[in-house]
Amino acid sequence: MNFSFTWKAEEVQAELERRARIVAKDAAVFMLETYQSLASVKTAYMVKSASVVEAPEGSRFSFYVVVAAPYAEWVEFGHTTSTGRWVPPNPALRIALKQTMAAFPAIAEKAKTRGFGTYSPVVAGFTK
Repeated sequence: MNFSFTWKAEEVQAELERRARIVAKDAAVFMLETYQSLASVKTAYMVKSASVVEAPEGSRFSFYVVVAAPYAEWVEFGHTTSTGRWVPPNPALRIALKQTMAAFPAIAEKAKTRGFGTYSPVVAGFTK
């Protein structure tokens, strides 16, 4: 038996990119949920303002975790009050990032079994 396969580079690349986006989104959602469980909550505005946002075309990343509350940076990194008192940081987003990085192999494995399906390269020819 002789097998002749033609691999279409564009199709293979597109499939790899599709799969990478699935994993990237799953990781971003994991990070968001972890952040929301760790963030300090007074009014829940900051936690509710957090979301996963798809990056613009051509961006280095596929998805971002965005915390839109205007004071989120002060909470994350600490700040001084108008009276000069130091409020220590609550680095929930940085902790969530570290936990996401640690969990990434499991996130990728779960995505592989959930959303990849099967992919077959185009078979150009088959002869007996």
